[in-house]
Amino acid sequence: MKVVADNAVFNGTGSDRGSTAGDFKAAGCPLVRAGKMNARERNGLALVRTMLQTAGRDPETPWLMWTQACQGLMATWPTLPRHPRDVERIADGCENHSLDEVRYGVQWWRAKWKTGVGPRFY
Repeated sequence: MKVVADNAVFNGTGSDRGSTAGDFKAAGCPLVRAGKMNARERNGLALVRTMLQTAGRDPETPWLMWTQACQGLMATWPTLPRHPRDVERIADGCENHSLDEVRYGVQWWRAKWKTGVGPRFY
């Protein structure tokens, strides 16, 4: 199992293990950098939208879906405002952590498996 995390958890925090990622690794849960600076937010959001739209339609195309049990997504995603100057992005300063997490995951997945059928994210 791979746990993809925001790059910021690898920054030095002064803990005994150097960072939050070091603490997780010491506890038996190594983290993988999301590489969020390597991909633009706009591209990641477009990928999330595409994967949501293809859910269940084509078994050969990677897709993404969620259920109402995902309370964090249900509480924030449907009401996220668009950025006033760039409608392909989410507005600054809004609560979009769950969307960022999914975006990091699908962008990481896309970078690792560019061809063929890969894993499904639920």
